[in-house]
Amino acid sequence: MSNIGPPREGVPSPTEVHDFFSFCVEKQQQEGDSGGISESWGRQFVVEYMSDSKLTGFQSLLNFWHERYGAPGVEFMGLHEENAAVTQVHFMPYQVEMVTLLDDNSLHMWTLRGHKGLSELLEVGRFMLTGPPGAPPSVTRVTSVLAHSSGELLLLGTEGGHLFVVEVPGFRELEERNISLDQVSNSVPGDYIGRRNLEHVEALHENPTNPSQVVIGFGRGLMVIWDLDKQCFIQHIPATQQLESMWWTEDGSYILSSHSDGSYCRWRVGGWDDDDEEEEKSDIPYGHFPCKAITKIVQLPTAEGPPFLLFSGGMPRASYGDRHCITVIHSKTHVALDFTSRIIDFFVIRDGPEHTGSGIHILYA
Repeated sequence: MSNIGPPREGVPSPTEVHDFFSFCVEKQQQEGDSGGISESWGRQFVVEYMSDSKLTGFQSLLNFWHERYGAPGVEFMGLHEENAAVTQVHFMPYQVEMVTLLDDNSLHMWTLRGHKGLSELLEVGRFMLTGPPGAPPSVTRVTSVLAHSSGELLLLGTEGGHLFVVEVPGFRELEERNISLDQVSNSVPGDYIGRRNLEHVEALHENPTNPSQVVIGFGRGLMVIWDLDKQCFIQHIPATQQLESMWWTEDGSYILSSHSDGSYCRWRVGGWDDDDEEEEKSDIPYGHFPCKAITKIVQLPTAEGPPFLLFSGGMPRASYGDRHCITVIHSKTHVALDFTSRIIDFFVIRDGPEHTGSGIHILYA
């Protein structure tokens, strides 16, 4: 690799390119030649590169990567046939695919596919949940989407409090794995259910250390950890404030929940009996005056020392009611980033397995 030099900023490393194309070749061998990477001139680059133990063909393959999949500044555009607004976008893990949810409740699968030596963003499937005959629309109105780490499942939470499991890319509903509101209600202590209606599924999050476990967050605050494989309840977390978002820490030990009153809570996963449930311990970062909702919360570990905590919203209503902020907290450092436009979403990109570099990306209205 000495004749190539260190990778430029924004350019994938040889290992990343190798892993990506190894996956592509394996995928195409499973599915058969259907264009894209399996085209003869593209496959020639891949095979030659993978058989080169010294990786001297990295620059040629990198050029191929850029020609087919773009480089910094390259954009792909797709247009839905429906006259409906996009409400959510989710990338499928480890796949060159993404799913969009429209406000007409339809789901659409998109992928990058080769055509005449170029790549195009193409819609390859669409789907709409259908409930049992006579069921109200709320049963299947999608409010939350989780793209499972397997890359093969979509978990769809609905306005009626149900969870539907859909196999992708074929959009096949796995009825035997669906989770009904009755199943959840029967698993939770009766005194909690008696006090409140669970409402809609507000948020979904997968256990980073165990992909068979997900936490289902309901609008009224209840969170339930569920085992997808065993189809059983594991633990309930009885928050009392209106739920806005959740985050499962990378070691699987804690779940963070953010709420409509500008507070967030940290809940320990496991370690106590349901008869002796954990006390709700909330923190309101900007004081006890009325605050805006914390609409999204993220916690990221560091190699040493305390983690980074990031969240949107949570500012005092009286003085910041018309402001749009993201807060970053690390140990005693507390920074509020003020933006002129409404924040739709934000996410953090980290570099490499050691996460040596990070950057926050923000989507504005």
